[in-house]
Formats: sequence, structure tokens, C-alpha cells
Amino acid sequence: MAGSGWGGDSKGHFPWPQKSVHALGILTENSYPLLPPTSFPWPVPHDAEQWQLGRIAFDDHVPGFVAAARPTDDSLPLFRTLLGHAASIIQGFLRGSMMSAVLDALQKINDNSQESAAQRLALHEARSILECGVAVFRTIDPATGESVPKFSVPSEAQGARLRLGEGVTGRALANLTTLRIPDVGVPEWKDVYRPLYQNSSQPRMTAELAVPVFLPHVDAQARLDIVPAPKIFGVLNFESECAGAFSSVDQDCVEFIARNLARTIERIEFDEKLDGLGMIEKQIAGKRDWDSKVDLIVEAIRDSLRYHYVNISLVDTDSALIRSVRVHGLKDPNRFLRESVHRLDSEDIEADIVRRNQIEVVEPDDKRNDKRLLSAFGMRNFVRVFVPMYSPALKTVLGTVSAGYDKTVRPFIFERDIQILKGFVDYATAALDQTRRGTIDRISHELNAPITAVRANVSFLSRRWKELTEQRIALKLEDIQTDINILGYQAQQLDYILGGTTAHERTLQCEWVLLFRDIIFKTILQLTSVVREMDLDPERVGQDDDVYQKVGQLYVDRAKIAQVVFNLFMNALKYVESPETFKIQIGAEVTEEHYIVKFQDWGIGVDPAHAERIFAEGFRAPNALAKRSVTGSGFGLYIARRIMREHGGDIVLANPRNPTEFQLLFPKRERFSKGAS
Repeated sequence: MAGSGWGGDSKGHFPWPQKSVHALGILTENSYPLLPPTSFPWPVPHDAEQWQLGRIAFDDHVPGFVAAARPTDDSLPLFRTLLGHAASIIQGFLRGSMMSAVLDALQKINDNSQESAAQRLALHEARSILECGVAVFRTIDPATGESVPKFSVPSEAQGARLRLGEGVTGRALANLTTLRIPDVGVPEWKDVYRPLYQNSSQPRMTAELAVPVFLPHVDAQARLDIVPAPKIFGVLNFESECAGAFSSVDQDCVEFIARNLARTIERIEFDEKLDGLGMIEKQIAGKRDWDSKVDLIVEAIRDSLRYHYVNISLVDTDSALIRSVRVHGLKDPNRFLRESVHRLDSEDIEADIVRRNQIEVVEPDDKRNDKRLLSAFGMRNFVRVFVPMYSPALKTVLGTVSAGYDKTVRPFIFERDIQILKGFVDYATAALDQTRRGTIDRISHELNAPITAVRANVSFLSRRWKELTEQRIALKLEDIQTDINILGYQAQQLDYILGGTTAHERTLQCEWVLLFRDIIFKTILQLTSVVREMDLDPERVGQDDDVYQKVGQLYVDRAKIAQVVFNLFMNALKYVESPETFKIQIGAEVTEEHYIVKFQDWGIGVDPAHAERIFAEGFRAPNALAKRSVTGSGFGLYIARRIMREHGGDIVLANPRNPTEFQLLFPKRERFSKGAS
């Protein structure tokens, strides 16, 4: 008996099943197969269903070898039994040798801190153990759920993108089971197999081994419960030109590597998510305005946590509503923001999350979903997790963050990911709350100016009342009245930010008023002394001649519309470029649907890129921040828009510069207007 030393080349070309490289005899017509006594499931179209380790030869014509006596018919059964035991011993040795190589590979894979490096190393180590020339690692496209070639040896063996269930690889992933195919050309697999080589001149593969890379039991959340679910990362795929090239031992080895790779990828993903969020949190801490912080929060959930869909909704205590303020992952986000508004006392899922202050994973068929939104925005297959934005300082829920996937692509949201998301949402809520408190500090600082002025004037009058002329006293009283009015407006602004009154108490107190006479000009007249204090000329504040003819009586909340006028007028004063260019012009226009009041000024203007963001809560444009002598909360235009929308109208930026023009749109409906006087 002698060893043949036969083996395959570097591309896996073998003249018989690959493990024949371990053959212990010379193959002749007078030889016997060396097979283990226990059958292994290996359906091949030739020979027996076992791993043939070699053959024992009895041949007198082999040079250099002395032939043993050929067994007789009576001794042949015993001889076959001896061969079986010998094969078992050899097989055990080979299995041990391969598993030793697997353990070395696992150690190398575990030492990686980068996902791609671990995947590449696992592929190369498994290929080396299998002595296979063709190997591919496929990852899962998070957007489509398809398996996509990421690494391959040789590089041209890429293969196509495969849907779940398509090809041998797709079936292995769909069933989460290893597929070991001796011959992909047999009828059962002929129409299933998808070739790795796109070029027909490349060698034809025959045997295939596809091993899914997944964790079988990972905690996932379904509604309020924790359930085990599989977490899939990709698939290791090997092919050979030789039929039946892969044995059950090969399969065991690759499955060991695949399970370890899955655990390694999950660890690396967890570390990468935490590192990514840590970087975003530092950026959030460096942002002053609310709007920029919200943008970063969405970016972090989308990119670092890898959710397809992200939505942030905030509670509007004045209107008793919860409305979406940012969304990612939908085709028409602006329309969604307009339509995603729900009453806090409704059965909608967001309102329910606010009331219960509890994390929940919501399936598409949940009755609390807004079916209209799901249908209109392609969300009918979305599985989403809702996380309440709870503020410990205010002891209330400020809104919700929802994130999720298309269920047909990623059917589960895992508990570990939910806990990461919750930790980040808690941080984000605190950061937004801090921004709000910082805004309160800035408004409190602004309150000091009129308070100081009132105190100074009262002190002046109390000391010199008897020696002052009536005209001088009247001027001082006018100054005091102006400062009191400013305090009143700023107190209202602070009230909006704090949300300190109930929705019922903040309902509109409407009455019929002449808009220009009773509100606009009266408010501006009260601020005349402020214009003078800023060394600006009150005469450069003017109005068109026909404003009274165009806009008559409107049914509005006098105090709230005065707040809108105050905010617009003060902005125009704050952001003057120079006393020489200072000018404010007020006009009116009538359309089929609206009465329009136009405020024009020739100040620093607005960057067109921020045309909508200037109405966001807490936002201050970069050119406004650059005027260090000017303080501001970033709430003036935000509050103005809220008030106008409460009236069924709106405020828009009609022109960004020279002049900067804001338009107040009042609905031309009988409830709100009586026409021109």
C-alpha cells in the first residue's frame, strides 16, 4: 500500500472529488475504496454516498512496490471491515487537522476591529481550509435585501445581485440553512444555479457550498414583547469544477467560521454605532440653534444607526397636536410634514406613545397607524420603533422619534439597536431642552433692557417731577409705556417657549378690528422711541397710500397679531445695515384667496438657502449671528408663523434681499374678514 500524492492545482482543478488528495493507494482495476463505515449524506451521481479517502491496490505490476496477497472471497468481508476502521481513523485525523486550522482562523477573525477586514479574512481562511479556488463573500444590501458580492477570489468571479430565494445562495439565505450541492447541473438545481463568472470562456463550476452568516437567536422587539429572531449578515459561497468536491467536514468547518464571523460583525457594528453617535453628540453640543441640532439628530439615526426611515414629531401644547418636524426616507418629505399632524387625544400611534411614555415596535397592520399616510407615502410595509422624547427636567414627553425599515427587506428591529436608539434619543432630548433653556436665558437677557429703562424713567420722574414741564413728563411716560409694551411682547414670546398655559387658555380671542389702524400702525407707533434710541430716523418708516382701501376689517386675535407685527418690526430694526440704508415700507395686496400685508426692509437680508429654516424653532441665520451686537432667541419668526397658521393664514418670505419682504397672508373667508372699508 502506498501514497499517491495526487492533488489539485491552485484553482481547484481536481481529477476526482477534492478530498482524494488524501488517497492512500494507487488506483488500478484491482483496488478497493477506502471508505469510513458510517455513511455521510453526500449525494453524488457516481460511486458511493461516502467520503472516499483513497483506495487500497493489489497489483503485481507497480514498479517499486511488493504486492500483498489479494484477499479471498471468504476473507473479503473482514478485509472491508478493516478498511472501514482504517478510513475512520484517517478521517478523524483529517477532521482534527481541519478543525485545528478553523480554530486558528477564528482567532484571527476575532482580532479584527473593522467589519470589511473580518469578512475578507473569513473568506480567505475558509478558502484555504477547503483548498478551493473560487470563493465569494456576499453581504446584504440594506435598501433592497439583495445579496451583493463584496469580496471574491478570483476577482472576476463576482456573480450577480441575487434576491432572497434566488439562486443557490438566495435559497440558503431564505431558509437560513447551508446548501451543499455536488452537481449544480442536475435537474433539481440546473434552473436554480446562477453562475459566478459572467464570461462564458471562464471554467464551468459544478459543485457549490453556500453557508449563511447569521445569528439564529437575537432578541428583537415585537410591540412590547421580546422575541428571538435571526440576524443575517451575508453568505460565504464556494464553488469547484469537480462534482462532489465539498464534504460534510468542509461544511462543518465553514459553518464554524460563519457563526464566529456573525458574532464578530455584530460586535464591530455595535462599537461602530456607539463611536458614530459619540461623534455626532459632540457636534450637537457645539451647535447653538435648535434647527441644526435636529438635523444632526436625523443624520445620526440615519447614518450611524442605519435606519431607512426616520421621523421626529413634536408636541404642540397650544393646539393639543403632535406634528412631524423632520422626516427622512420618504419621496415627498415636505408634503408628509404638512400632513403628519394628529390630535393628542386621538388614537394615532404617536399620540398614544406620548400618553403612555413607552417604547414600542409597531407593525404595518397596527390599527393605530394612520392608514392614509402609510398608503400615500409608501409605508405600508414599514416596521417602526417609536421612542418617546421624555424631558426629566420638565417631567413631560416633548415628542417622539420613530425609525424603521421596509419589513420585506429587514423584518425585525433588534432590542440592542432599540436600546442604542433610546440612549441617543435621551441625549438628543436633553440637548434640545438645553437649547430651549439657553433661548430662555437670551430672552431673559433681552427683558433686562426694557426693565432697566422703566426703572430709570420712573426714578427720574420721582426725583424731578415738580421741575419738569408737562411736555417732558408726557415724553417720559410715553417711553415707559413703550418699554412696558416691549416687556409684554417678550413675555408672550417666553410663554410660547415655555408652553406654560393650556391649549384651552391659549385659544384665539378674536374680534373685528381694522387691521392697519387698530393693530399695525398702533404697534409701530408704540415703538417709535425704540427707533430713535437706535439712532434711526422714524420718518423712514412708511406705508403705501392704499392700504386702508385694500384691507378692511378682519376677525383676528388682536394681541397675537400685534405680537406678529412686533416681531417683524423688531427684526427689521435689529438687522439694519446702516442708518443711511435704513427703511421700512408697509403695503397691502389682495388676491382671490388672501388679504396680504407686506413688510419690506433694506437690511442685511436672508440667504435664499435659509428661506424656510428661518421659520424653524430657535434658528438664527449665520449672517444674523455675525452681528454680535444683536441678541436674539431665534423664536420671533417661528412664533409669528404659528400665530398666522392659528388664524388659518401664514407668513412667507417673498423676497430675500433689497428689499427683504415678508408677507402676512390672511384668509379671505367670511369668518375672518368683512372686506375693505
